[in-house]
Amino acid sequence: AAAGDPRASFGADLDQRLAEDVDKFVDLSTELSLEVVQAVIHLYVFAKMLWRQSPILSKSTVSLALVGTSAMLSLGRHLPRLYRAERRASNNYRYALTRTRANAESIAFYNGQEHEERALRELYATKQSAVTARKAGRDLVAAVSATYRKLTGLLPLYLLAPRLGAGDGGPGCNDAHAEGQGHGHAHAHGSSHGHSHASTHLPTSGKAGAGVAAVLQTAEAFDEILFHLMIVAENLNDFARLGTAAQQVEELTVQME
Repeated sequence: AAAGDPRASFGADLDQRLAEDVDKFVDLSTELSLEVVQAVIHLYVFAKMLWRQSPILSKSTVSLALVGTSAMLSLGRHLPRLYRAERRASNNYRYALTRTRANAESIAFYNGQEHEERALRELYATKQSAVTARKAGRDLVAAVSATYRKLTGLLPLYLLAPRLGAGDGGPGCNDAHAEGQGHGHAHAHGSSHGHSHASTHLPTSGKAGAGVAAVLQTAEAFDEILFHLMIVAENLNDFARLGTAAQQVEELTVQME
């Protein structure tokens, strides 16, 4: 196609979009695979610890994780659609910029600057609106998920509170990992989440101190297991992006054939 031909810019735009979507798909696949491996390792360590402390709590984490994941999937069911809308608006805006740049002389010759500027402003506003809607949906799911985990995190304290009075350290309290260990997860592609446990040095000793330590360690293990069992809910934002990227790669591949 000749220079300035819109078909040339459209073809170049398809190549660029395909390259970006493939890169996004590979990046998200790698990051989520590492998340799964990390979750399995943490589950293996903390599940044994929690089972020694309280088999009832250990079993309850599975039910709570299923409930939480189902709720987050229902709440975030619109995320893939919002991501597709954002990508579509972004691609339309970028293509309009490319087309305007490729046909700048023709636009100037026919005095179409005002029309093109108005069209670009409308496309930009649509793009920003789609970005805002997607971020609002993402933040809502993240906030509800964090609140759910905080509320369910009170269950170990409620069930094991009698140990504080009895001074029962519980089995395996000395096998727990050191207090104050933090766990964070971040993705280079822009989304992050994390959770940590602050170190608390209580002025207690003997059986009472052992009971406090056991309850805190059990609560920490409970939170860790629940967090990693809810890996889909905690990474729903990235799974939605991954599905959207895969779909767009397929669509662009068909268009270029």
